[in-house]
Amino acid sequence: SGINRGASGADTFLNEAGVCIVSNNNAESKESIYNFFDTNLLTDGGMEYNLRRMVGERATSARHALELIIEMVETWGYAPSGRAYTVADSEEAFMIQILHGRRYIAARVPDNAVVCMPNHYTFHGLDDVEEMYYSEDLVSHAIEMFYYTPAVEGDYSDFDFAKVYQDEDSYMTAYNVNRQKYAMQILLDREWDVDAEGLPFAIYPEEKITLEDVIEVLSTHYEGTELDERYGPGAAPHDVGVRRICTGSTIEATVFEFSDHPLLTTAWTAFGRPCQLPFLPLHPLAGTVDAIDKVEDPAKALENHLTYQPGAADYVPSGWQTMRNFENLMEMQHSQTIEGVTALKEQYHAEAVAMNQQAVTMNKAILESGDTESAVQGLHQFDCLIAENTLSALTDHAHANFNIVDIAPCSDFVLTAPEVYAVTFTCTTGKPVESSLIFGLAGLNVRTKYASALEGTLTDLGGGVYSVSFDPIVMMGNIEYPGTFDFILGGNTEDGAAFAGYALIGFIK
Repeated sequence: SGINRGASGADTFLNEAGVCIVSNNNAESKESIYNFFDTNLLTDGGMEYNLRRMVGERATSARHALELIIEMVETWGYAPSGRAYTVADSEEAFMIQILHGRRYIAARVPDNAVVCMPNHYTFHGLDDVEEMYYSEDLVSHAIEMFYYTPAVEGDYSDFDFAKVYQDEDSYMTAYNVNRQKYAMQILLDREWDVDAEGLPFAIYPEEKITLEDVIEVLSTHYEGTELDERYGPGAAPHDVGVRRICTGSTIEATVFEFSDHPLLTTAWTAFGRPCQLPFLPLHPLAGTVDAIDKVEDPAKALENHLTYQPGAADYVPSGWQTMRNFENLMEMQHSQTIEGVTALKEQYHAEAVAMNQQAVTMNKAILESGDTESAVQGLHQFDCLIAENTLSALTDHAHANFNIVDIAPCSDFVLTAPEVYAVTFTCTTGKPVESSLIFGLAGLNVRTKYASALEGTLTDLGGGVYSVSFDPIVMMGNIEYPGTFDFILGGNTEDGAAFAGYALIGFIK
């Protein structure tokens, strides 16, 4: 997405008809490399963000959503390299994988199947499942472009969409293969041999998949395998050389539990990495929750959604930010806090499931009595209570169990004349180890974007107070504009205990 470009493929929509649309980047397709300059592939620049928005605004069912996507792709063309869209309602789910331009392949996900989608194409043959849709010239175009030559002329049974259309540099990359493999292993409860069994579009578990199964998939770091790498003062599993399902760049995770009444659909949402934060049972069609983040005017917010807003990246206190603070502080002491956080999450989840079931049942009866307004109000009050209780529980747990050091008010950072940056903090649990200290913008990659302490700069000021300096160029990271940003300090004491601190820094010209 780039520093300034934003993430135009990241939004989820759930509309009043109960239709949800989500998507996955499919890395590079050959069409975006070898056929990029074909002027027939796009009309007026093609579609990108507006595709999902139009589905959200118009779709009356998941099947209708697929029809809309196909119509828009064939009419306008798809601008990015490639993407998979999943559309679902309470009855059906479909996936469509799109190439740069006007070609696609799609399928209805069988009722007894599960699709595990990383960030590469996963369709193979034209008959992977029973109900499939694809461009008429999908195979003939591949032959014309020399992407594919059938072993037997006229026999296309060896056509493999992923192999044919995925660019060689992003085909079967380890980070995608591993994410698909380990997701399938969890859901099938057995080992999966990629060499022998491949990476099928769909798998067929013997038992029905539960909410907890999906949460386990979304939270995994391949624990106990040769890929279980750790990094940083907290020996965290996220910003390492191996990309996991739950990884450093995970912004949030959502599991939709559909209802025949769209209002009652539950969006179980972790507002950050799901191994570190609980899944809140929320009901999007009941309205936004101020305790998480205030949206004063949703229509205006959508209108300006893709427009640069000065200060949009500034630190703003909110419930969402409270949850981010929790995971950012935990990241620096992950290994010594994960057991307690997991216990907290498990207790919370059991209570949340029971509470949500009760709320849905009660408001379903109200809804079916014809009093929609009261049902909306009831679910909204429930969502607000869930959010407030969650924020309170996380705050209390962090205060009681995290080793948090106090950072003295920080000086402004001058973007145009960066100087060595000194941080003063109080650590009363032991003497910090200079070589373990890192400092950086919250939410960025701890391994590649955080500054290490400059050698010889850690100074004991007495009374558990220390000063240490960091390279300003590394600290700046992705910050190009003035504003106020949250930074995280992490390190270990001489006895090996991890700690974390939090500071707000003003960046000025």
